[in-house]
Amino acid sequence: MPLDLCVISGALQEEMELIIKKRGMKKYFKGIYGMPDTKPVLAKWIMTENKYTPTKVLIENVMTWCQ
Repeated sequence: MPLDLCVISGALQEEMELIIKKRGMKKYFKGIYGMPDTKPVLAKWIMTENKYTPTKVLIENVMTWCQ
């Protein structure tokens, strides 16, 4: 079963799109989202837009990996 992967960042959306494109990773993500919207707003929008239910979504914070 394929996964829909999205990036939600606190960085500017344009910056995230550029970084991910330069690293050749754009093909792996359904969407790349960032400021000016907040992470909670973006997560809710993505879930609503794609009709995802909370039981079908995994949200991971990379910062927890770095600590």
